[in-house]
Amino acid sequence: MASEKEILQALLADERLGDEEREAFQGMVSPLELSPRAKLSKKQRAWVVNRYEKLDLGAESSLNLYSSGKLPEKPPGVKSTLLPWEKPGYQKPLSPPVKKRTSNY
Repeated sequence: MASEKEILQALLADERLGDEEREAFQGMVSPLELSPRAKLSKKQRAWVVNRYEKLDLGAESSLNLYSSGKLPEKPPGVKSTLLPWEKPGYQKPLSPPVKKRTSNY
């Protein structure tokens, strides 16, 4: 995901943002521009990321093609290489017998 500063700049560039939100986000981005060590609080970051995702500004980078079924499970022509213990019907080797304890009475 993008940095906090990049997310805020993308939000400020969007026209769908309300006046109050724009003013709040401008207040958040100014300390980030002044100091490289400045960070948003957890609540600020949650609000910014939530608004960023609702406006679909980072939709290209957050698509999960595998879980949506758009990517095949295996590339064509690739054989599955299962290890012997992953194959169905594999018999696990038996463990060695346990030594019985005898009492010394």
